Amino acid sequence: MAEVYSIEKLDLVLEKSLPPNLIVTAVGTVNSGGWSNFSLSQVEYLTPPKDGVQEYAFIGDPPSGIATQALESNKQAFARIERVDQANYWGPGLPIKGVRVTTSSNKMEATL
Repeated sequence: MAEVYSIEKLDLVLEKSLPPNLIVTAVGTVNSGGWSNFSLSQVEYLTPPKDGVQEYAFIGDPPSGIATQALESNKQAFARIERVDQANYWGPGLPIKGVRVTTSSNKMEATL
C-alpha cells in the first residue's frame, strides 16, 4: 500500500441513525495506471489532536509491473466511523471537529 498522488474531493455525511455513523468519501488521482484496492487508513492517536480533526491517509495498491505513465483521476475510497459521538469523540467534552485526508502531494480537510 502507498499513498495516492492527490485528493480532489472530500465529503462527510452524518447518517441519521442513533447514534449516527459518519461516512467519509474521498476522490483522488494516481500518477500511473494499474492502481487498485483504494482505502482510507485512519490515523491512531495516543492523545487527542489539539485541532479535533480525525486524519486519514488515502492509500491504494500501486502497480506491480509495467503501467501507463499518466495521471488517472476519479479513484474513490470510503471510511465509516460507526456510532460516532460527535460531542465526545476524543473523550468527555472533546468533540470531533472534522476530517483530514492526506496524500503524497496534498491534503484536504472538511469540517462537521
